[in-house]
Amino acid sequence: MAGITALGGGAQQARVLAVMDAFLALQHERAAAYHRFNDGFKTYLEDLKEGPYRDLMAAATDDFQALSLRALHLEAELRDVLHRPDAADIVQTVQRYERDKLQATLSLQAVRGAVANQRFSWQHEGGEGHTCGACSGISGCGHGSTEPTEADIKGATQESYQLLEESVSAINEAITEMQQLRTELLEES
Repeated sequence: MAGITALGGGAQQARVLAVMDAFLALQHERAAAYHRFNDGFKTYLEDLKEGPYRDLMAAATDDFQALSLRALHLEAELRDVLHRPDAADIVQTVQRYERDKLQATLSLQAVRGAVANQRFSWQHEGGEGHTCGACSGISGCGHGSTEPTEADIKGATQESYQLLEESVSAINEAITEMQQLRTELLEES
């Protein structure tokens, strides 16, 4: 078996399993962080209070950065210390798709938040009363910015949902691959 030399067969295998388990546990933590983030966003859509949502964004950013850093350390240990590039590649794949998932989630929240705050003229009778940041709701502000149409918003939303679904699917496939690799390692002992 590749990589069972530096620590000795049994110790090396135990450490590989421990790192795999740590990665799988980290993914559970990441799922819980997404759950908190999505619940907080739902609250924001109900009350439209930006202060608590900004606090949530800051906390979520810290959570996701810490989880990503931990995953990078696990990947490095698998690749450089335990000589398991197969498992390290899985962690790397998950990280790439987690980045895409977070980007899609943030895009969706931005669009949904703007729509909930009725920031677009097409949400108002006669197309007036938009609340772009440049004019603070002054009708006919003339600042020259072009806002997205309702069709643009729907297209962006669909695109973000598609990216989100693709990312979640790829993450789940990679996690299944890690679990299978873990099972094979256990069977070899």
